[in-house]
Amino acid sequence: NKNNRELVNIFFARSNIYHKKGKFAESAENLLIANSLKIKMHKSNAKLLILKTNQLKAITKNLKNNDQECSKNPISIFIVGLPRCGSTLIESIISLNNEVKDLGEVNIFEEAFEECRKSKHDFDISESYRNKIKNTNNQTAITTNKWLFNYQYAGIIAKTIPNAKIIHCYRNPLDNILSMYRAHFGKGNNFSSSLVDSAIVYSDQDEIMQTYK
Repeated sequence: NKNNRELVNIFFARSNIYHKKGKFAESAENLLIANSLKIKMHKSNAKLLILKTNQLKAITKNLKNNDQECSKNPISIFIVGLPRCGSTLIESIISLNNEVKDLGEVNIFEEAFEECRKSKHDFDISESYRNKIKNTNNQTAITTNKWLFNYQYAGIIAKTIPNAKIIHCYRNPLDNILSMYRAHFGKGNNFSSSLVDSAIVYSDQDEIMQTYK
């Protein structure tokens, strides 16, 4: 007499228990049921992600490079990729430096970009982004931003944010896709409940990052 949300939690839990015991066939069976139920509740957002990637790619082509002197701007490190790619470890290592402040998973670049796009005035994305960093009470010269889906904005970041560094985290696609499929994300990442859609999003992310690199 459990509802679908409760059943999803139960089957993910069973899958994890079997996995820890080395009973991988049983783990896979429960994992399949869990994700099948979950994707019925939350439809995959794979198509929307790919559409957004293409839209931002078109916008990137029309942008001019920001020619401000890098020395006058703080260093902004953007860690991008897909969930379960090892980005948290990378951020932890970089943040061991006392001069670095990790902003965590904050979607402030997209906020800055949207504000500038909707503004009727000549708005500077770099200035808007810096102001949002200041609003986090951050005074350090170096920040890390681990909003992974900034990979879609990598071209815009490279053109508009002086002193930006972009770190692309990636791992073996089979490992990454399986890890996402096994992860019971609380919200978002709805594509991860489908192995096919996860592969499509992984390929899209890999292709656009190769283009921007």
